[in-house]
Amino acid sequence: MYNITPIVPKLTKYNVVVDMPVSMELSEQKTAPHKSNKLELIVFAGFVVLAVVTFLEIQKII
Repeated sequence: MYNITPIVPKLTKYNVVVDMPVSMELSEQKTAPHKSNKLELIVFAGFVVLAVVTFLEIQKII
């Protein structure tokens, strides 16, 4: 991860929002590969919506 905190402090929040679901998803796949795909899809869609909303908020700030 590049150090862009001094330039745009709000962007770090976006990076955390994006990075966290990915790491959670990877750890979840390791522990429970037999889990239903429907729940995974809903959770993933939720994270995508969250990322898009955060991205739009950043556009408003800049």
